[in-house]
Amino acid sequence: MTISAAPPAASRRKTAAPSPRSCSWSRRLIAWALACTLLTAGLATRHAWLGAGCGIALVGLVLWPQLRARRAGAAALWLLAAATLGLLATTGQPRGWLDGLSLLVNAALGGLFAATLKRGRQPLIAGAIEVIEGGARLATPGVAGYARNLTRAWACLFGAQALAIALILAWRVPHGLFDALGLGAPVALAAPAWMAYVHVGSGLVAAVFMLAEYAFRRWHLRHVPHASLPRFLFQLARHWPQVLRRSGVVKGAAR
Repeated sequence: MTISAAPPAASRRKTAAPSPRSCSWSRRLIAWALACTLLTAGLATRHAWLGAGCGIALVGLVLWPQLRARRAGAAALWLLAAATLGLLATTGQPRGWLDGLSLLVNAALGGLFAATLKRGRQPLIAGAIEVIEGGARLATPGVAGYARNLTRAWACLFGAQALAIALILAWRVPHGLFDALGLGAPVALAAPAWMAYVHVGSGLVAAVFMLAEYAFRRWHLRHVPHASLPRFLFQLARHWPQVLRRSGVVKGAAR
């Protein structure tokens, strides 16, 4: 009886290695799961410092790719977030970290737009136009100048909102920073009314500004074809990493 030998190990079928795309999606799903867990824990806790810890961890998770790459800007932003949320925890409010996130989001967006206005960098709106609509569109008369001015306007809007939110969190009564430290606030702001701006109003202001700017843009640059606002926002979200690279905020070649 003839016994056939087992095929050599080299000729055996190898198990296919997971593709980089599937690994990327796995990491994203894990990151989203961790983010949801931290958000839920922060909302459920009744302890101010535990809520602040969840918020700090959540910010660190969002910034993790940049922190892992040892980006000084990301480390500075995370330390600023930790200091801000820790300071708000002294008010004793379990969800004070959510107020701090509203402040940090506006400050970070304002800083992002402003950073692209530095010499040698491309304004963020100009980068978005070039990536989404092409260099020819950006070279159209009037477009580049408008893009720079719009980038400056967004930087001022988010910067002003961050300052307004910081003052509200400091001067609100009760549970403001001045109140928690036993100091008299220069201006006493009734918490319920002003906190509505912190939680909802600041987002509405940005949305109204966006709609008003889009209407003005269609009139001011009426010699240029315009995509619909939903389509432009979809393309912006899709090409956001390339926009950041084009504007010099993130290192790497823009694709």
